[in-house]
Amino acid sequence: MDLQDPLKAERLLDALFDFLLDQPLADLIGGAPLQAYVEPAQLAALLEAHLPRALARAKARAEARGGSLGDLLPEDLQRQLLAWAGEPVRFNQEILQAIIRQESTRHLLKSVVQASLERFVDAFKGMTPASVEGATRLMGGFAKRAGGGLLGGLTGQIEAQLRRAITHFVGGSLTLLLDQLILILSAEQSARLLGDSRRQAVEALLKTPQAEALARLEALDPRQLSAALTALLGLHLGRVETRADVEAELAAFLEVEGAKPLRGFINEAAARATLRAVGPPLLAAFARQPKAPNL
Repeated sequence: MDLQDPLKAERLLDALFDFLLDQPLADLIGGAPLQAYVEPAQLAALLEAHLPRALARAKARAEARGGSLGDLLPEDLQRQLLAWAGEPVRFNQEILQAIIRQESTRHLLKSVVQASLERFVDAFKGMTPASVEGATRLMGGFAKRAGGGLLGGLTGQIEAQLRRAITHFVGGSLTLLLDQLILILSAEQSARLLGDSRRQAVEALLKTPQAEALARLEALDPRQLSAALTALLGLHLGRVETRADVEAELAAFLEVEGAKPLRGFINEAAARATLRAVGPPLLAAFARQPKAPNL
């Protein structure tokens, strides 16, 4: 067969394509290990080489076209996402307790409460007698008597005693404060408020310009980002367990769909048009090679 003849080449390609379309999907892709489709080292090298430039091009296109992150999603999906985000946030109690009772949370809460109480002392320490008198008039009889005594004449000694008392109070009450925080976060009202906050955060994210989001990614240093993604992909694709899981899922998919012919899974017209456009020139170039077989 003269493969350099475009019409003959097209007929050959059509015949081969029709044959492949009739083959069961399982015969074409079943049984091959994951390494037959994905080679971690090659994928990592491609990612490292091309991701930085791809991000730069994507940012340039986004700047030229405009648009927000929400524009990348259908309107129905945006509404579903916002509805999901607005649902009450209910914490797993074991996880919540573990987070709240860890040392870093205790230290943070202690620092916030102690600083707040000390600012309260500083505020009254800096008040003049006239301002104390005015403030205590607004607060009523008991506060007025207190303002005329303790608050009106706060001395350095009393201030030091108050600060020691604050430290003692915060240290002794921290467990109670943590218990109260867990109760507050577990309350239904808090669940609704957190859901509202999450919805507002997602709404703001969807309104973020695409160019701004890509600029933030670019600010991370694309080479470091590609290195991180490469390491992540290499870790998982290199694991025997990961490959086994993917292959098991592929086998489960083929068990259901594998007997169906390939034509049920592709756009036949578009694929045939592409093959007719690129195939004959490739076959002609192949036929001109010195080692080309005589068909």
